[in-house]
Amino acid sequence: MRFLLKIADYFGFVELWRVVHVDDEGTRHRTGIEGWFNDVRYRMMEMNLAAELNGFPGLYTIEKVTPPQ
Repeated sequence: MRFLLKIADYFGFVELWRVVHVDDEGTRHRTGIEGWFNDVRYRMMEMNLAAELNGFPGLYTIEKVTPPQ
């Protein structure tokens, strides 16, 4: 899996992104929601909607999952 992730990231086919919930103290918490997308606007709308529907109200953001070295 790591090898495939590196190939996909290198050629820009898709990128793995995850939704992160930020609490009142600024601490980031993984929500368990991840997705493979290649269009910035689509992945932001899709993952923000998924975060709202999955019971993580409040401030949340997305971050790119860095391929393992």
